[in-house]
Amino acid sequence: MKKRWKSMILLGMITLLFAGCFNITQHISKEGDDLNVFVKFAVSKSIFEMSSSMGGKKSDDNPCEDIFKYNEENIINGFPKNIKANYVKTDTELECGYEMYMSVDVKGKEYKKLKKSNVPALFPLVGDGEIYIKFPQGDEEDSGGDQMGAAFMSSAVYRLTVNRNVMDKIKSVIFKNADESHDIPFIELPDIFIIEVPLGFWVASSSPCELIIK
Repeated sequence: MKKRWKSMILLGMITLLFAGCFNITQHISKEGDDLNVFVKFAVSKSIFEMSSSMGGKKSDDNPCEDIFKYNEENIINGFPKNIKANYVKTDTELECGYEMYMSVDVKGKEYKKLKKSNVPALFPLVGDGEIYIKFPQGDEEDSGGDQMGAAFMSSAVYRLTVNRNVMDKIKSVIFKNADESHDIPFIELPDIFIIEVPLGFWVASSSPCELIIK
């Protein structure tokens, strides 16, 4: 029982220490018939410093290089040709990661061919009063069982802003997988909607996850 409590306390401390260390930010807007999508993946460098100090070792290697392995070819080469995509690495004193800028003509034939089954992860399908976003799916063998990773990711947030020229009204936001669904609150501002999803929902799932906005 004592070991269990120690583990729970340790996980709680890790969650508090790593809060805000990893986030995904996405913005969706329209300009004429072009749907513009911005996605940023960022990891705070403080997590690497903390990990190094806890391990008692310091290294001159750039810990961000592991993140940069997910390079342009891995990320956007699988996108349909009509999606204009640009990949930019970010490496500042405070964080590292990458940004993607994407644009597509929503009236184009290729965009209309996109379905929920084949749309790229985090690229929105907009139409019929709905925005559909599919989340990346990890390996099944890696899901579950990593309590440290789950504790870390439970503090992380996927933050989505939707311009009103994409959707003027929102009635509901649902994050779901094959086993369960979560009603997600949203903030309504004059020009945009702000939606925040705890990434713990995604990490804890062993089945495909999706965000549905209506």
